[in-house]
Parts: sequence; C-alpha cells; structure tokens
Amino acid sequence: MDDMFIFVRGNGETVKVLAEEDGTISGETLRGAFQLEQDVSIGLFRNGLCLKRRREANDIAFVLRSDWIGAEFELKCRKPQSDSVEPIEQGEL
Repeated sequence: MDDMFIFVRGNGETVKVLAEEDGTISGETLRGAFQLEQDVSIGLFRNGLCLKRRREANDIAFVLRSDWIGAEFELKCRKPQSDSVEPIEQGEL
C-alpha cells in the first residue's frame, strides 16, 4: 500500500502524497499536504488537464485515472476574493 502515491506540484514545492487504492485522492488530503485552509478552491491537473472530481460526504475526491501510481500532478488553488470594505471617513465616527 505504501506504493500508492503521486507527486503533486504546487505552491513552489513537490510533495509525495498517498492516494486511495481505488485511484482517488481526497481534497482534504491535498489540503493537508499543502497546509491550505478550507475556503481555498483547489483543482488537480495532469498533463494540463483538470481532473474529474466527485463529491464524497463533506469532501471532494479527485479521480486519478489510469497509470497514476508515481505520476506527477499539479495542484492549483485560489483563495476566495475578500469582500471589499470601504474605509470609514474620520468625520463619520
């Protein structure tokens, strides 16, 4: 089972990440590997193609497809845009 891994590039580093025997990897596993917050949107890519994902309980699972063991993938993430806050004018206090 230790050989069920992939290499994931993201945030300027490459991490060896364990995957499930069925050829899936959870969003939670990827978030943990790269220490990402829950509100960060993630996508997993191989050879420039975004992988299919499916909902599993309160998480997502990425489907790695064939020949995935030891393959290299790329994680792309995007933080949510913060709501714009207008500054309070000093005279309004």
